[in-house]
Amino acid sequence: MRDYILILLISIGGGGILSLNGQGSVPLNDDCGHAITLDEVINKSYSGKYFLNINANKEPNSTPCIPSYQARTVWYKFTAITKYMRIVLEGNSGNNGYSLNNVVIGVFSGTCGALVEEICRSPVGTNIAELILPSVPGRRYYIAIGGKLASQGNFRLYINAFNTNPEPLQDCSSARVLCDKSPIDVKNITGFGATLDDLHLETNPSLDYKRCAISEDASTWYKWTCQQPGTLELTITPLKKNDDIDFLVWELPGGLDDCNGKQLIRNIISGENSGRPFKEWSRCVGPTGLIASDSDAGERCGCDKADNNFGAAINMEAGKSYVMLVMNYSQSGVGYHMEFGGTGTFMGPQPAFMVEPEIGLHCDQDFIVTDQTQEFGNELEYTWFFGEGAIPQTSNKKGPFSIHYTTWGYKYIVLTVKDPVNGCEVTTTKRIYAEPCCEDLPPLESRVQNIKETTCPWSSDGSFDLVTIHGGGPTFMYSIDGSPWVESKMFKNLKGGVYTIITTDRKGCMDTLMITIPSPDSVLVDAGKDTTIKLGQTVQLDGRIDEQGHNASTSWIPEEDILDCVTCLDPEVFPKNQTQYTLIVTDENGCTYKDVVTVFIDKDLPVYIPNVFSPNGDGINERFTLYSNRAMERVLEMKIFHRWGGLVYSASDFPPNDETQGWNGKTNGREALPGVYTYLIRALFIDGSEEVYAGDITLLR
Repeated sequence: MRDYILILLISIGGGGILSLNGQGSVPLNDDCGHAITLDEVINKSYSGKYFLNINANKEPNSTPCIPSYQARTVWYKFTAITKYMRIVLEGNSGNNGYSLNNVVIGVFSGTCGALVEEICRSPVGTNIAELILPSVPGRRYYIAIGGKLASQGNFRLYINAFNTNPEPLQDCSSARVLCDKSPIDVKNITGFGATLDDLHLETNPSLDYKRCAISEDASTWYKWTCQQPGTLELTITPLKKNDDIDFLVWELPGGLDDCNGKQLIRNIISGENSGRPFKEWSRCVGPTGLIASDSDAGERCGCDKADNNFGAAINMEAGKSYVMLVMNYSQSGVGYHMEFGGTGTFMGPQPAFMVEPEIGLHCDQDFIVTDQTQEFGNELEYTWFFGEGAIPQTSNKKGPFSIHYTTWGYKYIVLTVKDPVNGCEVTTTKRIYAEPCCEDLPPLESRVQNIKETTCPWSSDGSFDLVTIHGGGPTFMYSIDGSPWVESKMFKNLKGGVYTIITTDRKGCMDTLMITIPSPDSVLVDAGKDTTIKLGQTVQLDGRIDEQGHNASTSWIPEEDILDCVTCLDPEVFPKNQTQYTLIVTDENGCTYKDVVTVFIDKDLPVYIPNVFSPNGDGINERFTLYSNRAMERVLEMKIFHRWGGLVYSASDFPPNDETQGWNGKTNGREALPGVYTYLIRALFIDGSEEVYAGDITLLR
């Protein structure tokens, strides 16, 4: 069948390839061929049922980087749309709700059969890995995520796409010119560039904190000119938690090149109170910046009670230029992430373009892309990326362009313009949707082959292959029970059940199949009904299995209370306490089935103590002793007293029911007088309990 509508795939089968929901199942994206496609990678956070590596397999040695960590990995893929990609993997960190420890992340280019390592990282002492990938727009990348030493759990993945070069420029004269408020990521910063810049603190005596001895180091410089007047807010977040980031802002009265005439307007250098507990100054490290709700133009070194590590937003004026210095006072060598806010804007080209038609566009249909960029005097350089499957895919000309897509789906058109005079570079991105184009193509038909039955009714080792018999092409994607699209046509680690399979080709043509992964019938096991016996009694268990298990082996646990045959269905057991017995049945495939039965113990102890005996030599009732069933293990102690409380007999550690043991009616070798005596007896039972008995015994002659 054919389908021309982009649909949200919803399972209507009974099976379980969405193994992240199935206990003991292997994740769908367990290998590179089943890598899940990540869409909208401009600024997106990913988590949920497809973002955990529980029960994933260890990566084979043929994969670069990852096998050395012995990591169980899951795979993702994305197409880069900018020149840099910031990728953050967040595992177990505090109470963030994620559980993966010892995180490992690898980023690769190439194909699944020939991967090329771009970045591989496993941070020490933290479960957050952050990396910046110099990327090529239009190139596909693969991400492998796992945990060292086979660690398993869930995680969050964050991807941010940007075009600003993250390498720090460390002198005021060569500061990076900002043309818009795009986020900035700096991976590492050390040193201070070619020259140690004069900070001109004396230009604002109220912000000249002389005792702080500020000096440039681990620095990055930025400058800009205001276009639309308004506020400037910003937040700088260190990539290493609790690093101390300091920053200063100046006006440049003489324009962007007037570093010698800069006038200080912000000085936020608060931080550690040396020798004091961290909790007293923790608010003065970590994120810093400018916010509208603050009124401070500066915060001096240390951490005063009123400090919060933020200063007041700047009210920018149109046409005025500014410069900012950001320093990592902690000297960790690690960089930061910076985002801008407020109502004012930076001066620079404003890239823009129009797509006609933008709605109703089909693959294999030409459309027009027209530049609408606003220039500011200098001739601009253009870099276009028209999206995956576009013809042409890139251009360095202004346009207009006639474009068509050879594939369907969401596409990104990226335009970067650069002012070659001041280095100002700005990017804009637009997402469009190319609808399927199947109307004039033969129907796409696929079939299933090599269906493998599961070994056991509950096991996840079923599999099948998909084959396209005609139509569509030449590349195909597959979805099973509503899963994300994957490239591999082989699906494994499946439970028995019914699955909905959708195949799509590069034109968006679709075919839907329903398949069944068979599984063997279960062996029905019945361990019998729960029962209650008195302590010291035995009972015969009554296990049963149906005819499916006629070749199966059986056994019971625990074995220590079984008196005869452990492998019989009906063994006799002698429990000393309440016991749950498990009947285990293993069929010819090695599948194990279990059922349990509980034997409860009535602790109403069966003990008989005579109240009279006659040691007169007639062979009847010659001794005073205890009688019980198998519940009593031993008589720990027996004492007999006469009526004035004197001890006349004492014995210990002898079995019950033995008429050669106990009191024979004598004391100190002489026959005791007839009469009433008092006994005190302590007995041990097979369940480990002890009982004490006291009473009277009459001696007759």
